[in-house]
Amino acid sequence: MDHNKRRTSSIDSYFSIQKKSKFQDIESNDTNIDQTSSISTSSSISFISISDQNIEVVNVNAVENSVENKKICDDISKSHHDSPCQPILINYPTNEDNRSFQDQWYQDRPWLEYSIKNDSAYCYYCRHFGSGSSALTKRKQHDAFVSGGFRNWKRSLEKERGFDKHITSQGHIVASNNYLSYLQRIKTKQTVIDILDSGRAQHIRRNRDRLIKIASLLLLCSRQMIAIRGHNENEDSLNRGNLLEILRWSSQTDPISREILEDTNKNATYLSHHIQNELISIMANQIRTQISEQVKGNFFSLMADESRDISGHEQLSIVIRVVIDSPDTKADLVKEYFMGLIRLHEFDAKSLSLKI
Repeated sequence: MDHNKRRTSSIDSYFSIQKKSKFQDIESNDTNIDQTSSISTSSSISFISISDQNIEVVNVNAVENSVENKKICDDISKSHHDSPCQPILINYPTNEDNRSFQDQWYQDRPWLEYSIKNDSAYCYYCRHFGSGSSALTKRKQHDAFVSGGFRNWKRSLEKERGFDKHITSQGHIVASNNYLSYLQRIKTKQTVIDILDSGRAQHIRRNRDRLIKIASLLLLCSRQMIAIRGHNENEDSLNRGNLLEILRWSSQTDPISREILEDTNKNATYLSHHIQNELISIMANQIRTQISEQVKGNFFSLMADESRDISGHEQLSIVIRVVIDSPDTKADLVKEYFMGLIRLHEFDAKSLSLKI
């Protein structure tokens, strides 16, 4: 019994000690967090210590878009969308020569960036607008203004050293030209996508003008009740039909008609019989829609008459007579609209009613 009791008490004491130690650790961690939470948040990165580990707290507003820039620093520009980082401090850190970065160096050097964390200077142009050629890329990797940062403040303003040496390098000249071209594209909004969209929109407008011209000629022939096509529409034919002949006549003064006949590719003339029939069908549907709007709510009658065409085929002509209120006169207007011809194959009452 005593042995079991001692065993039980030892087990209970073990768990009670463990629980206590865990709570102590939690309390100590909370104390450490409270003590370190008062660290200034003015810088983009701070460090706190928890359980003998360094945890890096990164500013959530910093967005890193470039893998190369991640290796350099995180308090300067991340991509070409960001402006050059040129912070102005009251006192800059000094090096072993008791020299420091000067904010007056920003004047006449819009490409210059300064990293507070690394106490180094970088080139905004070369980092984001540098050439991708192999020779310049190798030189770019060894350029302090691009890779590790320039911090030799003693040589900064010396001729053929520091800033002057960098701005006369081939890589910086190419990057500067690329940056100026980028600004020009932004100013005129002429990106590659804009150029492609502009060309596509121009192509659509040109095709639309050609279709309107062809549709207007088809409408002219229909109103004049003349044939659209000819017996021989080859290019060497003397009479290619009313549509093509009117188009050729108007091409003498109309540039759109000239483009249809001359400049257009052979597979995109929009003059085939199939496209002509499709355009006529579209215009006919529009006319029927307008007539249907007039018929709604008014008195109308439907007239149908059977006739035979020149080839001997039986056809049914449909005409609608409608009474329209006239806003100008007190008397109502009576209008008749020809709706079309229907080919007949059977002539019984049921077939005729279905056709109508």
